[in-house]
Amino acid sequence: MNYSCGYFKNTDSLDKAQLNKMDLICKKLKLKPEMKVLEIGCGWGGLAKYMSDNYDVEVVGLTLSENQMKFAKDYSKDSNVNINLIDYRDFKGKFDRIVSIEMIEHVGASNLKTFMKKADENLKQDGLMLLQFDGKSESVNWNYSWIERYVFPGTVTPSLKQIAQSSENLFFLVDWHDFTKDYHLTMKHWHRNFKRNWSKIKDNYDERFFRLWEFYLVMFHSARAFLYFEGYR
Repeated sequence: MNYSCGYFKNTDSLDKAQLNKMDLICKKLKLKPEMKVLEIGCGWGGLAKYMSDNYDVEVVGLTLSENQMKFAKDYSKDSNVNINLIDYRDFKGKFDRIVSIEMIEHVGASNLKTFMKKADENLKQDGLMLLQFDGKSESVNWNYSWIERYVFPGTVTPSLKQIAQSSENLFFLVDWHDFTKDYHLTMKHWHRNFKRNWSKIKDNYDERFFRLWEFYLVMFHSARAFLYFEGYR
């Protein structure tokens, strides 16, 4: 249920690649037992549960999706995870670590600074924040019209310059990890799995949806990157 890029180090398995990626995140965040971690955009709860179960940390996840909240709460019910249905801009707390995986694209270019300010407010003085995001090589305030219309309305894929400018006077950038090639491998696996399982779900969709989603999985190419921030005042 990880709808984000895997990390295919020493594997061709999508499942193993997603586990690799989650563990890489935990290591980059330097997680220690009893730390409090905020995940902005927690999806279906996979990373939150992984961090709690494997690194003995307390995780608070934020989502705007009621379906995701219900699934993530049930999935992580035996872990030290608290899932909240709330806009990140309305949430307040203090955390040792903040992580956000492929969510910042959805805030829009005009809200990048707002995102960074809210993260800064919720991060302890010596805290770390990690972002994984789609990255463009150019700074723009729009997305491809086809993606905007059919897949991700209101999204903007930011450049490193846009991320750096929005975090100015708030964070130090202390680590950058590019794994663009892994994104293409992830999409390859998703495309294969989608076609393999279409017969199981086709009664709920039509052929138009099949063509649209297959086109997206085949054509949508962009960079993935980790940004690893050290917070300061």
